Amino acid sequence: MPISGNKSIVVRWVFAEDLNSELSLIKAAILRYSFVSIYTEFLGTIFN
Repeated sequence: MPISGNKSIVVRWVFAEDLNSELSLIKAAILRYSFVSIYTEFLGTIFN
């Protein structure tokens, strides 16, 4: 299914050094958009 309009998919590499700043970006996205998808290769809790 193609992405409509000017929306884009963003894939980001996240490491321990930048985890807090990336979680802040995720929080901002959750507050702004109805749906946010997060994929992690490692099972477990990513945010409490």
